[in-house]
Amino acid sequence: MRNRDAITIEKSADALDEVQHAAERELAIRNLDRESNLLRTSGQRFAALKMVLSAHACIAKEEISPKRIAR
Repeated sequence: MRNRDAITIEKSADALDEVQHAAERELAIRNLDRESNLLRTSGQRFAALKMVLSAHACIAKEEISPKRIAR
């Protein structure tokens, strides 16, 4: 992943730098989590769409008898 470098822990002599790095790590972790969730839900949506299209293709292949149409 491209954002993993942003979550590395760096030691600083300055306490303010430590706080800033911690905030940057937290933001990077939240962004990675959000991206991961987006990828997971898009994969689930793709799988559901694939199932619907597959079912539609099966229905479209069924032959409808003239008797059934006449009803």
